Amino acid sequence: PHRPRMLESPPAGLASAVATLNNLPQDLLAELAFSVLDFVGFESGVVPVDAFHKRIADAGTAVTLTALQDATNALVYVFRSATRAKATDEQLAEQLRTAVSLAFTSATVKVLKRVWGDRRDSIIASDAVRHALNVGKLISLRWKLGLAVRSHTAKNLSRAYVALELTTADDTGMARKHACELSISQFQSLAGKLKDMASMLEVV
Repeated sequence: PHRPRMLESPPAGLASAVATLNNLPQDLLAELAFSVLDFVGFESGVVPVDAFHKRIADAGTAVTLTALQDATNALVYVFRSATRAKATDEQLAEQLRTAVSLAFTSATVKVLKRVWGDRRDSIIASDAVRHALNVGKLISLRWKLGLAVRSHTAKNLSRAYVALELTTADDTGMARKHACELSISQFQSLAGKLKDMASMLEVV
């Protein structure tokens, strides 16, 4: 059977970061892993390491903030590797178990397998969309509010929507236009995410 290629060219310090992961309470490890997947899947812009550090300390586990950040980076590396390989949960678990130099414990492997299995499909789908929409440098963005008054199922349907048109340039400088239509709720969600991004940039 095909074995996906994962965990190649591991970053320096990965083994010590894995040791930190092995030492975390399993419930908090699972929560941290889910938070990392939110980050990997572009559902959130940051993993709240400070908050996790406090909760782990309150649970009685001694770990420095730097070590926890390194452990979080290790999870990002593992899950991004699994995403690129489109690995199943069992394939990921096998890779972790056979990575002798990293010394994942069976308990840690079990948690990461469960978390990845729960979110795998949505993360891989999100990654595929991101690559499909790799539109290059943004030149301009135009939008307008519209009202759909007919559809093939309901002649008298009135539905507000937002039409977006993005003009981008690829690596060669060629301009391309990309259009999409969002419902009002989708546009409000997008606007909220952009607002969150702007708030984060203010503190960078």
